[in-house]
Amino acid sequence: MAIRWRQLELAEADAEERLERAIDLSMVETFTLGPLMIERSLQAQLEESRTEVGFTAFDIEREATVIQLPQSLSVADARVDAGTIDDAVRSDPSWLDDLEEVDLDDGSYYSWGEDGPRMDPGRRGPFHGVLGRGGQLAIESDGDDDEAVTTVRALSSDEVEASLLAEAGDEPWALDEGLSCHCSTPSATVR
Repeated sequence: MAIRWRQLELAEADAEERLERAIDLSMVETFTLGPLMIERSLQAQLEESRTEVGFTAFDIEREATVIQLPQSLSVADARVDAGTIDDAVRSDPSWLDDLEEVDLDDGSYYSWGEDGPRMDPGRRGPFHGVLGRGGQLAIESDGDDDEAVTTVRALSSDEVEASLLAEAGDEPWALDEGLSCHCSTPSATVR
């Protein structure tokens, strides 16, 4: 997405400006798939997304999503600092009661509820989707950029923990295992 934002002269724009011009994405000569970490049908709900996780689909610079049903794993670089995400997650009224912080040797992550396909459509939102799925979220920061983080979204603790192990160099990445992948880069989709 970072390349597409530059092409549309929106590299420095905020999420509201990007949303206003989002229609332009379909009017340029190359096709861009938007991020999947934030539910596509709810991506225009910027404030709701910020309330849930502190960032929106329009803050995502690039993303790769690996899907092997019923599992999925999204890794995205977002233009937001880790503190903003932490504050949002800790104060989201819809999911706060289910929030658990899990600390491991190779990192930590947030978890909402049990693993598996548990759904609660009454708690739908841009991050948790129209089905209201809990899941997990890890935030990784390289320390060089205070205003950007890598986020990892999964629907099971095994997936997010495997990504933390892979980042630490202890396990292979999902792509190394030959799974299907969607990448939201300017004109590339890897399958």
